[in-house]
Amino acid sequence: PYFLTSLFFTVLVFTGSRSGLLGFCLAEIVFWGAIFLKSRFTHIRKFFVFNILILAIAGVFGTQYTPSIFKIIDSKKVDQVTAAPQATGTALETGGTESTTIRKIVWQGALEIWEKYPIFGTGVETFAYSYYSSRPIAHNLTTEWDFIYNKAHNEYLNFMANSGTVGILAYLAMIGFSIYLIVKNSLRKNDNDQAETWPTMSIAFIAGYVSILATNFFGFSVVPVQIIFYLYPAFSVVLAGTDSKDEKEPSPNSNQKILNWIVASGAAVIVFFICRYWYADYLYATGSNYNKVNRQDLAVNYIFDAAKLEPNQSIYYGELARTYTNLALAYNEARQATAASQLTEAAIENSVKAVNLSPANVNMKRIEFGVFVMLSAIDPNYLLNARDVLLVAIKQAPTDAKLFYNLGLIYSRIGENDLALQTLKKTVDLKSNYKEARLAYAILLIDAEKKPEAKNELEYILTNIDPTDSLSKQYLESIR
Repeated sequence: PYFLTSLFFTVLVFTGSRSGLLGFCLAEIVFWGAIFLKSRFTHIRKFFVFNILILAIAGVFGTQYTPSIFKIIDSKKVDQVTAAPQATGTALETGGTESTTIRKIVWQGALEIWEKYPIFGTGVETFAYSYYSSRPIAHNLTTEWDFIYNKAHNEYLNFMANSGTVGILAYLAMIGFSIYLIVKNSLRKNDNDQAETWPTMSIAFIAGYVSILATNFFGFSVVPVQIIFYLYPAFSVVLAGTDSKDEKEPSPNSNQKILNWIVASGAAVIVFFICRYWYADYLYATGSNYNKVNRQDLAVNYIFDAAKLEPNQSIYYGELARTYTNLALAYNEARQATAASQLTEAAIENSVKAVNLSPANVNMKRIEFGVFVMLSAIDPNYLLNARDVLLVAIKQAPTDAKLFYNLGLIYSRIGENDLALQTLKKTVDLKSNYKEARLAYAILLIDAEKKPEAKNELEYILTNIDPTDSLSKQYLESIR
């Protein structure tokens, strides 16, 4: 047990999981606290051995909250020679935004979703879509500002956002019943050979279960954790034993045989659909990989077949639209107008179908926007379609700075410079450290003969975002 404890804790340390470490600490407190209440100090030696091993590992490798002994020694040596240099780079260069800060922002968004849809939530596994509508502006100032968040990084808030009050109450009721089941079975008198060890095992189950509850508070439940979440109560029931006599089971009658065949047939059908789903995903992945190496001629058939097998998957049509778009551009460049026109229509048709299949998915609109922007090389009027797509997307994601930035660029390209200036100003208000947006805004200010304002924007970039940006320096020199 000492070797396994050391091994598992070392693995935990190297995962870098703060929620996992907090869950472990809580499990330690519950387990040893209950052990001492049950048997006083009978296991005091084991307590010290286990925890000395844990402290030694934490001291050697360090944890998410404490540095290793070697880092402490090295830092003292450095302090004796010279003071540590202050970080001068951007947030990305110096390690990014603290995960705790990001969690608080995402939690705030999850609570806002629950407030909007308090009874049943937005639907199971819809956080990736619904978060955009309640995404706090503060998220734009983190290093993960353009990441897709499909979970609330808190299992309980995730249930509140996706399933509402009904869902979270059901989830908490299940947790309460599971704890009751474990405790109840720990108090049972069983007549098996584990009668003496069972109470200790029951305490271990309770401690382990509590650690999962704590981990889920600071993160979200992945598949292995979710399996253990349901297995703990089952383990407690099985290991508690039951008072049963050996009785010969009767042979199944005709009704039971028929029921068995029905269940087996249903299972076979489910397996068939799972295999079909897997194969469609394989085709999609193969086609996507061909797209990444600019082999759209090979990619198109794979993705088309994937969409044919699973016609309700919007992402397949989105990828197919991008594939047709690239082929249309290639044929247009080769001066094959008929083929280019047919592929253009196919690209637009599939991008629209992707959006219609998943209207709440902002990322499908990003794909549709990209399709129209690329097709504008064939017909500039498609920029108007791109503008319209962004206007709809912004209604769904009112704090997404990248959408506003792209809309500002589109306004500029179609000659609506006043709207472009207003939109880019809104963009830098949403994300003050958005270098590309602020630079584009400065350039448009220069074109509008508003040089003092443009100077302020360029100086802001060089002072607060990127002191080495050559373009900002170049434009700043041109207006001095």
